[in-house]
Amino acid sequence: MKRFISGVKTGLPICMGVIPIGISFGIIARQGGLESWQAILMSIIVFAGASQIMSVGMLVQGASVPAIIFATFLINLRHLIMSTYVMNRLKEKGLLKKMALAYVLCDESFALFSMSEEGEDDDKFLFGINTSLGISWIVSTAIGCIALSVLPDTISKSLGIAFYASFIAILIPNIRKNMQLFFVVIITGIINSIFGIFFSSSTALILSILTGACLGMFIIKDKERGA
Repeated sequence: MKRFISGVKTGLPICMGVIPIGISFGIIARQGGLESWQAILMSIIVFAGASQIMSVGMLVQGASVPAIIFATFLINLRHLIMSTYVMNRLKEKGLLKKMALAYVLCDESFALFSMSEEGEDDDKFLFGINTSLGISWIVSTAIGCIALSVLPDTISKSLGIAFYASFIAILIPNIRKNMQLFFVVIITGIINSIFGIFFSSSTALILSILTGACLGMFIIKDKERGA
């Protein structure tokens, strides 16, 4: 129990950043035509901010379900790598416990967990982190859904762009450290615009994700290897 509480406390500071994004998603989902219960259920089942925002955008544009699923798969491929590390630390735990912990594993919980010291109660610690992040994301989504009905229209619309602003806030520091990443981002954006002329927006998004990922493999060098 002590290790679980420690995990909850570790995750709480990150929740301060998750809450405004969750509120933004709730607003965007309602603006995109989803019912409040659908948006909240999506946060419970999917629990992936970028994928949820993208899915809502693709739904609004009339994308097919297979296209949305495939695009979500591409965006979340990184979870395969993160989960490999986490499951290696939890290799002595039961399968059901590992599946439950993997269910709400996200970038933030992975970062906090990977920086923590290894111990016998790693599962309880990760569960504590996931609990605080999961609850804050679901509750903030509900707040966003309610806010759209309560707040003035101008404020609701301004909150709707907070998610995109957070993406920029995350991206800019990394771009400043690595101009190769900046080049990949710019090229991917241009490619998406070009593909958008010839394909539907959902197809253009999928193709640009694949192209950008391939470019990144060849352009972005690992500094630790001295490349």
